[in-house]
Amino acid sequence: MKKEAKKSFRFTGIIVSMVAAMLAFSSPMMAPLKAEAATIPMETIYGEPFDQTDQVLLEAAVASGIRQKYQGKTFSILGDSICTYQGYLPQYYKSHYPRLDMNNVRLTWWARLANATGMRVLSNASWTGTTLTGDSDSMEGIPGCSIGRLYALFGYTPTQVIAPDYVFIKMGGNDMNWNDPPGEYHTGKQLPVTGGDIDSFSTAYQLTLARIRAAMPNTKIIVLTCLPWTDLDTGLEHHNDIGLTIDAYNDIARKIAPDYGATVIDLYHCGLNPSTAAQLTQDGVHPNAAGTALMAAYILMNLP
Repeated sequence: MKKEAKKSFRFTGIIVSMVAAMLAFSSPMMAPLKAEAATIPMETIYGEPFDQTDQVLLEAAVASGIRQKYQGKTFSILGDSICTYQGYLPQYYKSHYPRLDMNNVRLTWWARLANATGMRVLSNASWTGTTLTGDSDSMEGIPGCSIGRLYALFGYTPTQVIAPDYVFIKMGGNDMNWNDPPGEYHTGKQLPVTGGDIDSFSTAYQLTLARIRAAMPNTKIIVLTCLPWTDLDTGLEHHNDIGLTIDAYNDIARKIAPDYGATVIDLYHCGLNPSTAAQLTQDGVHPNAAGTALMAAYILMNLP
């Protein structure tokens, strides 16, 4: 098990207490297609600190030198429901948030991260309920490994296709929930992946990273492992129908990421777990405002 930096535990404890260019791939491709634009301009997520948590995150980012390093950089997100917010996704993408206390986009982990670091969100290609596995050649972009979802990570102007400086990937929870086989991965032994219908999580992850790396050679990839799923009735971590918890899928991501030059931030160990799920989630799976603040702090203090 990876040992995370002690500074992140100290800082996230404070928060808890406070509560993308032309492409070249191995499979047949074409020039990027512009995803339907979000209905609300991304610029509306930026501004003065939204609350005390934002202020603490900003001060920590400045004091640690993180803001000086990342300010002005851009990032895109390939994510699931935990990364969504209605109006800030491509128009037909489905969203989990807003819901309950998560009633303002500034409460999302990614808006908090952007405001603390001075980074800008180029595109949020997150879609609630989607798996990484599926039809990788789909242009509609539902599977995380699909061509359509990849195109949605780029930014578009009338004359330019823009790759982000960073891509955050947070996928796997729905693969676990739908009992997709995690597959196997042996470090240093990449398997040939050529597209088609992918049912193994390991193969889908490799294809996703390979496509992002080929399409965006100068973009840094950051893999976020998935948070534990908790059954609030029992207080225990959820097992799917094939007897696996989310960490079996996280383990695949942890093994694959380094071979594709990606950095892993291990959110599984951020402090949101069965013992804290009642306080930090809406339903044992989706973080509430305190939970997303914890995520933002943990990601902030573990940026590469």
